[in-house]
Amino acid sequence: MQCLGRTQTLKRCKRQTPFVVCNHHRFQPLVAVISLLGFVGLLAGLYQDAWKPVFSDDIQASDVSVGHPDGKMAQEDRHVTLIDLGYKLFSYGIVEDADHSSLDENIWAQEIEPLYGRIGISVVAAEFGPETFKSTRESLDNDRDKEFLDVGMLLAAGTLYGSAILLHRDKPYGTQGEIGLKGVIDKLRHALLSLGLLEGLGDYSDLETHLYPSEADTVDTYSVRQEMLRSAIVGETRRRHGF
Repeated sequence: MQCLGRTQTLKRCKRQTPFVVCNHHRFQPLVAVISLLGFVGLLAGLYQDAWKPVFSDDIQASDVSVGHPDGKMAQEDRHVTLIDLGYKLFSYGIVEDADHSSLDENIWAQEIEPLYGRIGISVVAAEFGPETFKSTRESLDNDRDKEFLDVGMLLAAGTLYGSAILLHRDKPYGTQGEIGLKGVIDKLRHALLSLGLLEGLGDYSDLETHLYPSEADTVDTYSVRQEMLRSAIVGETRRRHGF
């Protein structure tokens, strides 16, 4: 058979040989293999050092920072939005359920639905109330997100029970409010500790002082204190969980 080797002018060798190449070109297959391996290694290096970092960074940025110039703001916004969503789901869901009336569609469209879009989960197709909160919580991927949602829900529950104490002192509703508020405070303290927020709250870390209505409280003053507590938790969330 004719040798498969190549001459210096890159033309096929005309020698006849019983093997693939003649004795003169016996090293050409080895050189070709070494060259091929070197080329493959070069491509692998380019992928690892240049191509992969660029495209993987783009993917991570799109996952974490949609609509934001950096991941820090996106993560802070996500945590704060989860607190807001938990607060509103409990507030509107429980209140409306107790009143046996449906949620106003404008409230849903303007205040609730956009929050689902901001945290990247689908709107829960459930009746408002405990089932809505449960369905929303189950759709979250990690425990930290669930804890932030819980913080919002517990803040709303604390306000509800505190208002019952304020408006129905020395009456059955007031007594039930005290029992409920004690349980809420224990769970809220646990959640804030788990998220690393409680220590940074300063005076607001004394949850009993801020959630239990005082003898001098009116509905307005108690409401203001609850807003201040929620603002303090949101502020500490931004400070603590930015990265």
